[in-house]
Amino acid sequence: MGVLSDDTWLYRAITKRAWFDVKTQGILPAAFRLRPKDSDSGYESGISTDLDENLCYQYVDDRGEYRQRLSPCFGILKISIGVVHGLGLDIDNDHNSHVNIIGLPHPDREKGQYFDLLDRLSQRAMIHVLFEPPKKKPKKKT
Repeated sequence: MGVLSDDTWLYRAITKRAWFDVKTQGILPAAFRLRPKDSDSGYESGISTDLDENLCYQYVDDRGEYRQRLSPCFGILKISIGVVHGLGLDIDNDHNSHVNIIGLPHPDREKGQYFDLLDRLSQRAMIHVLFEPPKKKPKKKT
């Protein structure tokens, strides 16, 4: 989708309260864990982020359209592409403003390297905004 500069911010929805420390306002390593998935590796290929802070708490459906997230959103974290590259990771701008952080060690086969990298990502990321109260999942129409 084009080359993105290292000073570009990547935004990620904070969908679990356990992803940040309320007292210190710090991001916790859990915010960058690869989600389990039915695939050869057993995990998603990357960490989902967005170039647009207003789209990061939505998701891209099978047709490539943005949809409202089904889980609550506690806020948004941000990390620069330069930091991601500095940690030896790469990015894949796979859909419009959607960007995956790729190149993480495998969570099971390279456990030590994987968790060390999660620590380093969390130390370099920062809170962009917290939602109080959290943005709730949309109510079903009856």
